[in-house]
Amino acid sequence: MSEDESSAVTTHPALTERARDRTAPLTRADFAFENRIDGTDAGIEPGTSCSEAIEAVFERGESIALILDTGTYRIETPIVLEEARSVGLLAKPGAEVRFEVPKGYDRALLSIRAVEHALLAGIDIDQRAADAHPKIGISVEQSFLVEDLERRDVGDSADSGSRMPLCVERENGIGVLRGVRAAEGSAFPADRAAESRRPATWIGPESRGTIYFEDCHLEEHNAHAIYAAATPSPIKVLRGVYRNNDNSQIRFCGPECEVDGALIELDTEKCSHADHEDYRQTRGLFNEQKKVPRTGGCVRDTTIRVAAHRNPVGGYVAYGTGGGMTIEGCEFEIDCEGCPAITVDAPSEHWGHPPAPEPRAIEVLDSRVWGTARSGTAIRIAGRPGSRVERCCIAGQGDRCGIDLDAGAVRGTTFDLEAEEVVDAAEIDAIRRGSCTDFFEDRRSTGDQPPDSKEGDEGDEQGVLRALIERFDLD
Repeated sequence: MSEDESSAVTTHPALTERARDRTAPLTRADFAFENRIDGTDAGIEPGTSCSEAIEAVFERGESIALILDTGTYRIETPIVLEEARSVGLLAKPGAEVRFEVPKGYDRALLSIRAVEHALLAGIDIDQRAADAHPKIGISVEQSFLVEDLERRDVGDSADSGSRMPLCVERENGIGVLRGVRAAEGSAFPADRAAESRRPATWIGPESRGTIYFEDCHLEEHNAHAIYAAATPSPIKVLRGVYRNNDNSQIRFCGPECEVDGALIELDTEKCSHADHEDYRQTRGLFNEQKKVPRTGGCVRDTTIRVAAHRNPVGGYVAYGTGGGMTIEGCEFEIDCEGCPAITVDAPSEHWGHPPAPEPRAIEVLDSRVWGTARSGTAIRIAGRPGSRVERCCIAGQGDRCGIDLDAGAVRGTTFDLEAEEVVDAAEIDAIRRGSCTDFFEDRRSTGDQPPDSKEGDEGDEQGVLRALIERFDLD
């Protein structure tokens, strides 16, 4: 794919100035280290096997940052950094640092665990060797920042573990992935397709803090880009590109969870290394929870596209275990026949997990649904009393219908359809026929603060940041 296609994080129709300007409340400046050690002075040289040498540096104290110069560093055994207060692994300003793994490397490249704070910045992962699929695991008590990290080339593995398991143990903790890029995905080997299921990132039940994904690009992995259906913690996705990951781009549910300003896309014409025959049922956004009963969340100012794709399910999908959620200011462009923009099942058990708790209503507000699909129904929401579609615009061609909402309301919505506008709804009010072409033309930044960042709130992001700074003992 072209660089223009792979880096298009600020040009999609639904993105607003507010969404473009949001940032996660953690930067490199928030990390202080008692010792900053130059890799050259520590005898860590590019072109050499250096796992043990890197580990040895961190044995010198509880708060250490290792700074590496330009070069390719060979990693042949896992680097384990553990039982420290603060660890940092960084490139020097302007340096190009790359960790390279050998053929057949299918273990952890870096494992950070049992530390309070961790910083990983400016380091790329070279996995071009055959059957190489290294893992980076980060588990901290209070905070981590992974910034400007890129995985180079396609990873190939039959292992089912995540490429990047993430955990923040404390409820007031923060983890941030900023500018993380893994755009060439992982292989889909036809001879072992059922085994090759490796999410790009995974957040499990042990994580309690808030984890942010800011301006990340995760594409074409043979499992989810972000798997967060098993965690009780908030997940916040700010902008970024999530494309052609199997079987969802973002899988999440719960209070304070957000997807804001992202581009979500299913389009095998944009696959970089294959038009995969063995995609499973694939979703854009997947609202589903496991053993932790959760409900709530918001998808805002996000564009979801479903073009020609193997086995697509829909742009936004909620199973019976998925909770209530608000979809606001979004654009759904659906070109795949019979594929809903939004499909929500009635509450029910699934895979042995309970239905999500109340409230379970789905709200679709100020959003546009359109595309070339000529069959199916654009929005289908079943068994969710209190659900509503308001101030939206639904366009379609041929036999494609508008809304099937058996226990909710359709209000103030415009339809540009040849077929039926509302198949079923408990309440219908102020709907009309018109055009959806200029739906987003009058949208402007309102200057409103995101709901979770109002000044003076003890639980807000800045308050959490102040608490973190105190823990870092910054001057």
